[in-house]
Amino acid sequence: MKFTFNYLVAIAFLMGSVLSGLQAQEVILGSYEFTYGENQDKATSVYPGLTFSPIIIEGANPIVPTYNEDGSLSTTNWGTVAGFGNGRCINMSLTRDITSLSFNITKVEISFKRNFTVAKNIILTAATSVNTNSYETYKRAIEYDGSGNYTNLTLTNTNNLIPLLNSPTPLYLIIGMVATATTDVVTLDKITVYGKPYFMYENFSNYSTIALTQEPVESMRITDDVALSLSPGWTASNLYAFKGGPNPPSTGLFGITATDSAYLTTPAMNLTQPFHLNFKFRSRMGKDINPEGRLNIYMDDNQLLWTDSTTATSLQERASEAFVGTAASKVTFTSPKIEGNQMIVDEIYFQPTTKPALNFLLLSAQDLGKVALNTAKKLDLPLKAFNLTGDVTLVLKSGTKFSLAGNTIAKASAEAGATIQVTFPATNAAGQYVDTLVISTNESANRMVALKAIVGDENAVPAILEGKLKINGNVVMLTDCADKHLQVYTIAGMKVTEIFRTGNQETITLPENGCYLLRLLDNQGTVTSKLLIQ
Repeated sequence: MKFTFNYLVAIAFLMGSVLSGLQAQEVILGSYEFTYGENQDKATSVYPGLTFSPIIIEGANPIVPTYNEDGSLSTTNWGTVAGFGNGRCINMSLTRDITSLSFNITKVEISFKRNFTVAKNIILTAATSVNTNSYETYKRAIEYDGSGNYTNLTLTNTNNLIPLLNSPTPLYLIIGMVATATTDVVTLDKITVYGKPYFMYENFSNYSTIALTQEPVESMRITDDVALSLSPGWTASNLYAFKGGPNPPSTGLFGITATDSAYLTTPAMNLTQPFHLNFKFRSRMGKDINPEGRLNIYMDDNQLLWTDSTTATSLQERASEAFVGTAASKVTFTSPKIEGNQMIVDEIYFQPTTKPALNFLLLSAQDLGKVALNTAKKLDLPLKAFNLTGDVTLVLKSGTKFSLAGNTIAKASAEAGATIQVTFPATNAAGQYVDTLVISTNESANRMVALKAIVGDENAVPAILEGKLKINGNVVMLTDCADKHLQVYTIAGMKVTEIFRTGNQETITLPENGCYLLRLLDNQGTVTSKLLIQ
């Protein structure tokens, strides 16, 4: 991937942890509380962008409902064997109203009691019409406790067998119960549907039915256009469909060897409203073979959205901080090129959120470019915030070579849209100047913006090193300069360090502030650059 990716991750390590401790959150999509009277069959707590139908009970031989004054629904005429056609079921339809949002139903909770003590099944299915059992997603025998009290049962969308609600076609959730006799009474107190709204979703499920015959035998190369993605427009390189057993769902595997440069990029999305990125990841090989186990995620090419590592071989659920993007943002998952670093991802989705959010990601970079001697230069950074609980605070980590117009932006101004004004003042000392702008809010991780300006003549940083030489504090990072002889001297001519054959990426820690000379030698000649350490 691009050098800026590695550079930003290096800054993350140097500045401390920037990882989110959030976990992916499901929300209530809608609930039926069976209130007595006019709205007794209507849904409440319906998530914006969805429509829930009233409870539907119909068919040739439907169950018989009785709405009670205590806010419960008593039902009889349930079937005595598995299956619930001919109306012996409760139906509810969910319709998507906002085209930018789709929904993944995760579970249905039912609070009920019954007058029979024999353990029987409760069944949850989904279909595109009422009174069918096209999908049987969960089936479970419930032991009656004999007390006549309400039992709370959670029916889970096991293996994603309830289809995604990502089209205008209504999705019907259908609940059936096996009774011992048609006169048995089942009293329902509440039915709640949970799920995860999302802007974009991918779980590699369309690869699950394909025979995986490539090497290794449980994997197959996914084409660069990710042709079987749930939504069009994903792109990838060195990505594999992976199954960890005989018949499990497929997942995405980055790379098979250390020579692979693997990534997965989303289609363009409208992320101008606050969102979380939620996903699962794990190491394929474990800590003995893959001690690093790192996964990096970037938005809009060079801004760090998330980074972490795991050597666990079971899927770990993660969520990013809340962010705001653009009307056409793209997000890239990438696994660094390290021997054995085979990382697996699954259940990727971008979820709207009401958490505090900024239009700055965890790490980004701003280059003021070349500045003439004794000339000042200003940089305006647009700030847009949502759902803040306090003001925005601005701090420069060094605070000596750049300045800010102010250190606080009021909550109301930040949410309305404001500007962060950064100034690089005039100086008569040539060299490269860096600092880090830290943007802080309550209940949110700090955002860090790496600032850089080059003062003086064109030779301050030779053109051949443009984009390859980065300085953060007293740490110098050099990339794409393999097989060189590297020397670093103080301005007085004392050698500080020497590498006789550089690798593709080198990191040098200089002992103190001051001006240094960096020399790179090979059979093509010598390149010299000044390094100003603040």
